[in-house]
Amino acid sequence: MRRVTVIVVSLSLAAAITGCARKASSSPKEIEKSTSDSYPGSVMFAIQDLASSDESIGGARWLATYTAEGKVTKFRIEFDKPEHSASADITFGKGRFVRIPGSDSSVLIRDLQKTLGATALPAKVTPVANLAFEFAIIGTRMSHGKDGGLDGKPEGEWMAVKLFFSGDEGEVFLNLAPALGKAEFSIKDSDYGNFVVGQLAKVL
Repeated sequence: MRRVTVIVVSLSLAAAITGCARKASSSPKEIEKSTSDSYPGSVMFAIQDLASSDESIGGARWLATYTAEGKVTKFRIEFDKPEHSASADITFGKGRFVRIPGSDSSVLIRDLQKTLGATALPAKVTPVANLAFEFAIIGTRMSHGKDGGLDGKPEGEWMAVKLFFSGDEGEVFLNLAPALGKAEFSIKDSDYGNFVVGQLAKVL
């Protein structure tokens, strides 16, 4: 995995995930209302905490929902317990997206294609039950600036997370604000656009 540039604050390993994950959950009605306020360069959607009662599992689980133009996309986001810390400022781990049967991702994939810089919609997609990734938590207690980017001043509810697919072949930001019931896919580099959208289309 390529070394990731540190953005801002110190993290406390597993607390960066489990602490944020269990602050709040949203009702389905609240989830549908919170999918239309994306920032530039991002596609925002709603998340609902699925924290397990089995503490041995570790990590965090969320139900994600994106509702637009009458289409509803649902999928799960799963973060395993962080594996190690590269420094005082960054924590690595593994996770996956999990497909939910009956989900319609046609509008979400189109919106991701535009936002992440993909030149075309994926063709001949073969669905998969889950899509693995590696993650790096690179900032906590962050807020959105006017340009849509995350910053540590003023402090906020957002956690900045970078995802890696197939090593370094594709990268995208998955920023999370569990206390607000929100998350977003945000562009890392348009050069990754086609690959990332193609991967996400398999599981969303």
